[in-house]
Amino acid sequence: MRIREFLIATFALYQRPFNWLIDQWNFTRYHVLQLHTYYSVRYFGIPMRPHVTYRDELPLWEKTIGVWENAQGDVVGFVTSTDEEAGDAWIQVHPDYDGLYPEMLACIEANLADVAEETGFVKLYVNDGTALEELVRARGYRRLEHRYKRLACAIREPSRP
Repeated sequence: MRIREFLIATFALYQRPFNWLIDQWNFTRYHVLQLHTYYSVRYFGIPMRPHVTYRDELPLWEKTIGVWENAQGDVVGFVTSTDEEAGDAWIQVHPDYDGLYPEMLACIEANLADVAEETGFVKLYVNDGTALEELVRARGYRRLEHRYKRLACAIREPSRP
């Protein structure tokens, strides 16, 4: 409920869709996760966890959510995945807290990257013309063709350990 309140409040503050709309949160939580619970999801043509006949996706998805709060305990940002594609990531932030971008990006890279042959991949959706766009470019992300008019897609290929 606190995430929902955050999304509603930030929509009013931005005066436009900048973060997710409440329907994206609901769609992910109540539709995507339910489908993935009953069907074997395949990423890059490879079945994920094929040895499990029933998957409870909600606890897995909840582990992908990082929440940032201010001193008063109000949610000021969060990162998450839609659980639709490996390595997908979204940053939602209050307009007064965009200084959290480096910390949020580090959280995504540590917890949401899809790892293949020791290389991590992140597909991060970034609003054009933002401090986040500048940050990801400086960190070596490159822009891919985006799917949504207001979002740009970037990918990071971290150096190998």
